[in-house]
Amino acid sequence: MALAYYSCAPLAWITPLLVLAELILWPMNRVEHSWWLVNTFVSFYSVAVLLAAFAPIVWWWTTLRLLLAATGSWPRAVIAAIVLPLIWMVLAAGIFLGLEFVLNYGALVLRGAR
Repeated sequence: MALAYYSCAPLAWITPLLVLAELILWPMNRVEHSWWLVNTFVSFYSVAVLLAAFAPIVWWWTTLRLLLAATGSWPRAVIAAIVLPLIWMVLAAGIFLGLEFVLNYGALVLRGAR
């Protein structure tokens, strides 16, 4: 059970990193654009986006190492290496579609209450 929770963690790490990237870019609309300031914001933004891109890869590798250490079984690790990204994609689709359905349902209920 703990491995199942651990395997879902990249989705939890990507969101704060992308929010950080957005918060880094937000002040650029508010300040005078000097070359040094733009370079600084773009550099921080690039680092946040790169971390968000590499988080699932690192987490995938760490999960496989944890599974191999916990079970000692190479076939399970190979199966997990193939199935884990598929599980993450299904989970992401479920979260994003579920969120869309919940928001649309809430809008429908609020519109019907008028």
